[in-house]
Amino acid sequence: MRVAVMGQGYVGITAATGLAVDGHQVIGVEQDGCRLAVLAAGRVPVYEPGLEELFSRAVDECGLVFRGSLLDVEGRLDAVVIAVGSPPGPGGAADLRQVENALAQVASLSPVPELIVTKTSIPPGTSAAWLARPGLAPLMRDRYVHNPEFLNQGTAIQDWREPDRVVAGLWNRELVPAVRELFAGCMSPWVVTSPTGAEMIKYMSNAYLATRISFANEMARACEAVGAQVDDVIEGMSHDTRIGRLFWRPGIGYGDSCLPKDVDALLRCADAHGFAMPLVEATRRVNQEQRGELVRRVCEAVSGVRRPRVAVLGLAYEPHSDDLRAAPSRDVIPELLSAGLEVRVWDPLIGRSAAQAQGVVDDQVHWQESFVAAVRGAHVTVVLTEYPELVNADWTALVPLLEQPRAVVDAKNCLVPEKIAVAGGRYRGFGRVSAEAEFVHRGDSPAVPAGRPGAGPARSLP
Repeated sequence: MRVAVMGQGYVGITAATGLAVDGHQVIGVEQDGCRLAVLAAGRVPVYEPGLEELFSRAVDECGLVFRGSLLDVEGRLDAVVIAVGSPPGPGGAADLRQVENALAQVASLSPVPELIVTKTSIPPGTSAAWLARPGLAPLMRDRYVHNPEFLNQGTAIQDWREPDRVVAGLWNRELVPAVRELFAGCMSPWVVTSPTGAEMIKYMSNAYLATRISFANEMARACEAVGAQVDDVIEGMSHDTRIGRLFWRPGIGYGDSCLPKDVDALLRCADAHGFAMPLVEATRRVNQEQRGELVRRVCEAVSGVRRPRVAVLGLAYEPHSDDLRAAPSRDVIPELLSAGLEVRVWDPLIGRSAAQAQGVVDDQVHWQESFVAAVRGAHVTVVLTEYPELVNADWTALVPLLEQPRAVVDAKNCLVPEKIAVAGGRYRGFGRVSAEAEFVHRGDSPAVPAGRPGAGPARSLP
């Protein structure tokens, strides 16, 4: 099939690359001049493990090309895939202007493609509202498919090849064979429903995942209050096949590019339709509180210290993504500065200029070229991103580089508390009983449990 993919962000570039490698003739459309120049130079404008190699193959061997406008694409198209943004607008509602502009461009084509596929996340009821518009009605009814994306940052290539499901929301069931041809390279179960059903599947999936994370944080607070180890509690719960092991992540809360904006948009959608979602409201509230709780723990650790210094290790929410759109660091760093702390920052993936361009850091922040340099002389270290360099570092050598009180605040519960304690540090995670307190209480050496994160061989400091 001859396919245009509109929007070359994280989802669009993955879709364009995947479709080209699957044998389709693909034209990527990107209106941003800077991003288009990067693509035209044969480079990927986002970081995703494995994408650069597959992208090079798509360009060099499979004919993937790029244009600055859909109107610049010559010849007949069989399908258009819309993967432009739907960023949060005022109050959290999804801003649909990019999607609607893309639909208008598709409608102006002659002939109009057989398939018009939206991958952009849009609130439940959006497609039906478009169907009610006289100018779009025939287009939507006969050719439209909502196919929400379920890519995870860090595993996007695998998720494209083997998604948990392919969801096709459409009114015209005669389109199903063409949709299956388009996504023939995706090996997974199919769910065919209405566009509103497809929209709901996407938003409810993300709301549920966000709820699991907030519940894990509620559970961590309870563990701290009663003196239980949250790691043990999660281990015991996760053996129940009805519960499972995924998305039990006490810590800073969710902060990727999808969950925060989709939770907000779902709540705005509920409000617009006149019904309440108290559980989803609570999910968002718990998540917002986690960032303030992290800052409180840092300030508590340096109480009484003159001119306290904090080393913030990692800016991204996840270690395999350079996406900072909803990263917790956006809130945490300004709050630490407002509290009067000197803030040092290290991130191996995101450069200082990129962080400044995205508004995450400013000139008040002291950028460091290594995590060792950031830690040396700081009073407290905050691990915001579970980079392998940090998880596998020799913390028995890192902790002595800190000044008293030598506190380590683990925002991702990714370190081994006992390694911090045995080196004389004060560890604070989420839902983890103080390793230092356990050591004093037991009167024995703080052994490292084999199942804890980071229990493998320590990496020597650079």
